[in-house]
Amino acid sequence: MSRLGSVFQPSNMPSWLILFILGAVLQNCRCQILPEYDAVPKTSFSCQGRTYGYYADPEVNCQVFHICPGAYGVGHYSFLCPNQTVFNQAYLVCDHPYNVDCSTADGLYSINNNFFALDDNDL
Repeated sequence: MSRLGSVFQPSNMPSWLILFILGAVLQNCRCQILPEYDAVPKTSFSCQGRTYGYYADPEVNCQVFHICPGAYGVGHYSFLCPNQTVFNQAYLVCDHPYNVDCSTADGLYSINNNFFALDDNDL
Protein backbone atom coordinates (compact mmCIF):
# COMPACT_ATOMS: atom_id res chain seq x y z
CA MET A 1 0.00 0.00 0.00
CA SER A 2 1.31 3.46 -0.84
CA ARG A 3 2.16 5.93 1.86
CA LEU A 4 -0.51 8.32 0.54
CA GLY A 5 -3.16 5.60 0.78
CA SER A 6 -2.34 4.89 4.42
CA VAL A 7 -2.48 8.55 5.49
CA PHE A 8 -6.26 8.75 5.10
CA GLN A 9 -7.11 5.50 6.87
CA PRO A 10 -9.22 6.26 9.98
CA SER A 11 -7.13 3.80 11.97
CA ASN A 12 -4.06 5.98 11.29
CA MET A 13 -5.75 9.22 12.34
CA PRO A 14 -5.27 10.48 15.88
CA SER A 15 -8.41 9.90 17.93
CA TRP A 16 -8.63 13.61 18.81
CA LEU A 17 -8.85 14.46 15.10
CA ILE A 18 -11.66 11.98 14.54
CA LEU A 19 -13.56 13.43 17.52
CA PHE A 20 -12.92 16.98 16.28
CA ILE A 21 -14.32 16.20 12.83
CA LEU A 22 -17.29 14.32 14.28
CA GLY A 23 -18.02 17.21 16.66
CA ALA A 24 -17.92 19.72 13.80
CA VAL A 25 -20.35 17.63 11.76
CA LEU A 26 -22.78 17.15 14.66
CA GLN A 27 -22.63 20.83 15.63
CA ASN A 28 -24.03 21.78 12.22
CA CYS A 29 -26.65 19.03 12.19
CA ARG A 30 -30.27 19.71 13.16
CA CYS A 31 -30.38 16.15 14.48
CA GLN A 32 -32.72 15.18 17.24
CA ILE A 33 -33.79 11.95 18.81
CA LEU A 34 -37.55 11.80 18.88
CA PRO A 35 -39.69 9.79 21.28
CA GLU A 36 -41.35 6.80 19.66
CA TYR A 37 -45.10 6.81 20.20
CA ASP A 38 -47.26 3.73 19.72
CA ALA A 39 -50.45 5.80 19.78
CA VAL A 40 -51.38 9.39 19.00
CA PRO A 41 -50.61 11.44 22.13
CA LYS A 42 -53.30 13.79 23.43
CA THR A 43 -52.50 17.45 22.79
CA SER A 44 -54.32 20.75 23.06
CA PHE A 45 -54.63 21.14 19.27
CA SER A 46 -58.03 22.35 18.10
CA CYS A 47 -59.57 22.80 14.67
CA GLN A 48 -61.71 25.66 15.98
CA GLY A 49 -61.67 28.43 13.36
CA ARG A 50 -59.42 26.53 10.94
CA THR A 51 -60.15 25.84 7.29
CA TYR A 52 -60.11 22.34 5.85
CA GLY A 53 -56.56 21.03 5.75
CA TYR A 54 -53.60 19.26 7.28
CA TYR A 55 -51.95 20.75 10.37
CA ALA A 56 -48.66 19.78 12.02
CA ASP A 57 -48.80 19.72 15.81
CA PRO A 58 -45.74 21.57 17.20
CA GLU A 59 -46.71 20.50 20.74
CA VAL A 60 -45.29 17.03 19.96
CA ASN A 61 -42.45 18.17 17.67
CA CYS A 62 -44.66 17.72 14.59
CA GLN A 63 -44.76 13.95 15.01
CA VAL A 64 -48.55 14.23 14.87
CA PHE A 65 -50.67 15.94 12.25
CA HIS A 66 -54.37 16.67 12.23
CA ILE A 67 -56.91 16.88 9.44
CA CYS A 68 -59.47 19.56 10.12
CA PRO A 69 -62.77 19.29 8.26
CA GLY A 70 -63.36 23.05 8.23
CA ALA A 71 -66.95 23.86 7.37
CA TYR A 72 -67.45 20.27 6.23
CA GLY A 73 -67.81 18.73 9.66
CA VAL A 74 -66.93 18.88 13.32
CA GLY A 75 -64.02 17.48 15.28
CA HIS A 76 -60.79 16.43 13.68
CA TYR A 77 -58.73 13.40 12.78
CA SER A 78 -55.26 12.91 14.25
CA PHE A 79 -52.47 10.82 12.77
CA LEU A 80 -49.03 9.77 13.94
CA CYS A 81 -46.12 9.93 11.51
CA PRO A 82 -43.98 6.78 11.36
CA ASN A 83 -41.23 6.57 14.00
CA GLN A 84 -38.35 9.01 13.53
CA THR A 85 -40.31 11.14 11.03
CA VAL A 86 -42.22 14.38 11.48
CA PHE A 87 -44.94 16.17 9.54
CA ASN A 88 -43.57 18.61 6.98
CA GLN A 89 -46.15 21.40 6.84
CA ALA A 90 -44.67 22.81 3.62
CA TYR A 91 -45.28 19.59 1.67
CA LEU A 92 -48.03 18.00 3.80
CA VAL A 93 -46.14 14.72 4.21
CA CYS A 94 -44.21 12.91 6.94
CA ASP A 95 -40.52 13.55 6.37
CA HIS A 96 -37.09 13.17 7.96
CA PRO A 97 -36.60 15.58 10.89
CA TYR A 98 -33.56 17.20 9.30
CA ASN A 99 -35.80 18.43 6.45
CA VAL A 100 -38.32 20.07 8.80
CA ASP A 101 -38.17 23.08 11.10
CA CYS A 102 -41.17 22.34 13.30
CA SER A 103 -40.93 25.74 14.99
CA THR A 104 -42.14 27.35 11.73
CA ALA A 105 -45.01 24.92 11.07
CA ASP A 106 -47.79 27.20 12.31
CA GLY A 107 -46.52 29.92 9.96
CA LEU A 108 -47.18 27.54 7.07
CA TYR A 109 -50.75 26.65 8.01
CA SER A 110 -51.98 29.05 5.31
CA ILE A 111 -50.92 26.49 2.70
CA ASN A 112 -54.24 24.82 3.51
CA ASN A 113 -56.02 27.75 1.86
CA ASN A 114 -55.01 26.18 -1.46
CA PHE A 115 -57.46 23.30 -1.01
CA PHE A 116 -60.52 23.78 -3.21
CA ALA A 117 -59.01 26.99 -4.63
CA LEU A 118 -59.57 27.66 -8.31
CA ASP A 119 -57.14 29.49 -10.53
CA ASP A 120 -57.92 31.25 -13.81
CA ASN A 121 -57.26 28.06 -15.83
CA ASP A 122 -60.01 26.21 -13.95
CA LEU A 123 -62.73 28.69 -14.89
